[in-house]
Amino acid sequence: MAGRLVWMLGLGTVLGAIGCSDPVPPASKAGLRLHVFGSGACPAGAVTKPIGNPAPNAPNKGEPIFDGEEGVKTSCTVQGGPEFKIVGKVQTAGLVFDVNGQINGTTGMGTATIGFRIPENAVYLEASNCTLTAVQGSQGPQVIPGAVWARFDCDNASAPPANSCDADGEFVLENCSH
Repeated sequence: MAGRLVWMLGLGTVLGAIGCSDPVPPASKAGLRLHVFGSGACPAGAVTKPIGNPAPNAPNKGEPIFDGEEGVKTSCTVQGGPEFKIVGKVQTAGLVFDVNGQINGTTGMGTATIGFRIPENAVYLEASNCTLTAVQGSQGPQVIPGAVWARFDCDNASAPPANSCDADGEFVLENCSH
């Protein structure tokens, strides 16, 4: 009897410790509307790629998709304030979107390097001169630690030897590390 009591007390301690651990944070989420266009050196022509149900399209944030659902893989960090550092990667079948930049939480303006690959254009294109504009909500620019909703505009995203396209659209990153 005493052995059983000691075992039950030990089990209670282990279960109690598990119950007191920090909750698991929710998985990151992403929404994307990527519009690739250009002429001549842009092999894709004009193509729009969405991620989300629906994808973001101001003034509608859409419904971002959790990492691991519907074949979407997402990793992201949105940290700082009032100058926010944003690093994100969103992938799904044949589509890759990377963002690495910053947005000022007061003005909502920023810059980024954005890279992408779409199935219609097998090469990875990158532009380091992209502008970011946080979408304005009732509380101001939509950027806080762990989340951002922004518009992007990129000219001359390129890859050797002579591929070059322009791109614009919107992205939503939520539940990011911060």
